[in-house]
Amino acid sequence: MKVIILWGIIIALSLICIILRRRVRWISSLLLTAAITFFSLLTPEGKVLVEFSWLHITLGALENGLFKSGILIFLQLFSKILITSKIPLPGKAGTFIKAVFAIYEKLTAEKLPQDRKKLKGIIPAIDEKLLTIWNDEKL
Repeated sequence: MKVIILWGIIIALSLICIILRRRVRWISSLLLTAAITFFSLLTPEGKVLVEFSWLHITLGALENGLFKSGILIFLQLFSKILITSKIPLPGKAGTFIKAVFAIYEKLTAEKLPQDRKKLKGIIPAIDEKLLTIWNDEKL
């Protein structure tokens, strides 16, 4: 039941992100869900639903994988929505949280340039983007 409620909230947050025109990577969220659920299925728990030669798909493992992946996607969508809201957060903790979300917004605002043939171009691109954000924040 908690998995159904969680994924209902995720659908609502997805609609809010679409309305607010926030950039969300849907394919990566789908792949994240599939990977976490698959690896959760490797530890069977509960009632057996489907049985393959070496893999037993159980209800408990399926619910566990969907719940864990749902939590991660929920947090991602919630942070995207929280960035756009102008909720005043008082105190030093509020200032810190605003700074963290401002940096997160700048990091996810546009795609990172990457070399499709080599994966080693991703890390320097992230470093360059972080240095740009750091220098902008100091000014």
